[in-house]
Amino acid sequence: MAENHRPFPAPIRRPDAAVSDCGSHATHALRFAYHPRPMVKVDLINRAMAATDLSAQDARDAVEALFEGLRVGLEQGNRVVLRRFGVFHAAPRKTGVARNPRTGEPVGIPRGRVVRFRPGQSLRNIS
Repeated sequence: MAENHRPFPAPIRRPDAAVSDCGSHATHALRFAYHPRPMVKVDLINRAMAATDLSAQDARDAVEALFEGLRVGLEQGNRVVLRRFGVFHAAPRKTGVARNPRTGEPVGIPRGRVVRFRPGQSLRNIS
């Protein structure tokens, strides 16, 4: 085999994506083949612009307002119910002890709250 020959195409990376050392070139190719680029906030803004006649700034403000409302509701301890989509709620996190995988030292897990999501019926039926 030639020295520069690669059996798989080079992985496609977004400029802002962190590069990880997760193994061989084949591992990278398979990871990107089965896990396509995630949808990010800009994609939601573009979809809002395409579905409505909002300008880019208005669509950005609308998406930001949605996320801000979600954040404020969860901070106040409210459940955020989006019909046909799902329910977000803040659940208490128990204290506990975990282990640092590198050193094996015990690490305390502080008490707090974590955000949980329960998908609605339409999301549960995605194939």
